[in-house]
Amino acid sequence: MGFYLYQHGNLKIFWTGYLSDDDYKRTLNPPEGFIATANNFIQDPAKPPVNTYPALPTRVNRITELLKAKNNHSVEDMMKYQGDTFSTIANEVIPLLEPYLPATGIGNELRIWDRRFQVDSRPSALWFSVLD
Repeated sequence: MGFYLYQHGNLKIFWTGYLSDDDYKRTLNPPEGFIATANNFIQDPAKPPVNTYPALPTRVNRITELLKAKNNHSVEDMMKYQGDTFSTIANEVIPLLEPYLPATGIGNELRIWDRRFQVDSRPSALWFSVLD
């Protein structure tokens, strides 16, 4: 699976077949009581990919965490989950970086950051500069 460059206009390279029903992953009444997806890779690696650029599993992991947190969910809960901006990656990585962060300024901002990507959040912008 991967991303490939192709010559524009070369229609011979495009796959035009069909997948059988067995090529698609499916589940019915899973033991968790829910199905969570977020453009993550769910296919069997031995079968043809259904999406060509899957997202990292961090978002689906966060959705799963929210759904497992309680048994009954309201429409309001679902709306809150849809808008959830918490970064599980930042939450796992920042504690590992803490010994290397300066004790002032940027380091302190990242330490006390709530790990949410809000539009007006300076620490979330700093997080992306750390990643670069």
